[in-house]
Amino acid sequence: MAIAFPYFPILLAVGAAAIFAPASAASDDLLTGRTQIIDAGTLLVATTQIRLYGIDAPGADQACNEHGRVWKCGKAAHAALESYIGSKDVVCFIEATNTDKEIFASCFAEGKDVAAWLVSEGWAITNKKASPRYSSTEAEAKSAKRGLWRSKFDNLGFSRSAGKTS
Repeated sequence: MAIAFPYFPILLAVGAAAIFAPASAASDDLLTGRTQIIDAGTLLVATTQIRLYGIDAPGADQACNEHGRVWKCGKAAHAALESYIGSKDVVCFIEATNTDKEIFASCFAEGKDVAAWLVSEGWAITNKKASPRYSSTEAEAKSAKRGLWRSKFDNLGFSRSAGKTS
């Protein structure tokens, strides 16, 4: 008789994420659980609000201009991320905090980097001050005119992925 192990998918997700974790990530720096999307750059993981490290993403009210037509690119980015994450558990590794006690983390859904996905689909831009890790991915999305890159946009309304870190 086989014994069911109900926590296997969670252990598998944590184990897979550990493979992609920064070398310095310690267990105290790990957040995991069901996720609510606040905007394209901000997640609520279990009960902790985090911002995705290394990117800037449009806020919920951000508008973009595509050939004279204004569209709600912030809502589109939010919907895209919500569709991508769906009901998946997310594993996040804390990278930094800022003077306002905001938490910045690299997050993974089924072992895939969420911020990298956002940038590759054109729904976020690289915050080069925080990290250049997504620069080549951004260049590809921009060249292909994916997501935000099909429009003109002002990134001042974007969620900041890193400020003054402590």
